[in-house]
Amino acid sequence: MRLEWRDDILAVADAGSLARAAVLRHVSQSALTRRLRAIEAALGQPLFERRRKPLTLLPEVAQHLPAMRSLAGHGAGW
Repeated sequence: MRLEWRDDILAVADAGSLARAAVLRHVSQSALTRRLRAIEAALGQPLFERRRKPLTLLPEVAQHLPAMRSLAGHGAGW
């Protein structure tokens, strides 16, 4: 997994919304949405529950958050 992919996923998980995650990642919301869809396409599976607001990670992805945070070198928040 590319490092920026991990950071995009963590930003959404930690920010609780695409808008706030985009601010954290210094991109527009539409750019972040495109990046997240590209990540899902590259991995061949969805990462997020999109039927409800706010956007949330699917449980099978959320279980990897501690490892992703550890690799990123930060705790539960930004």
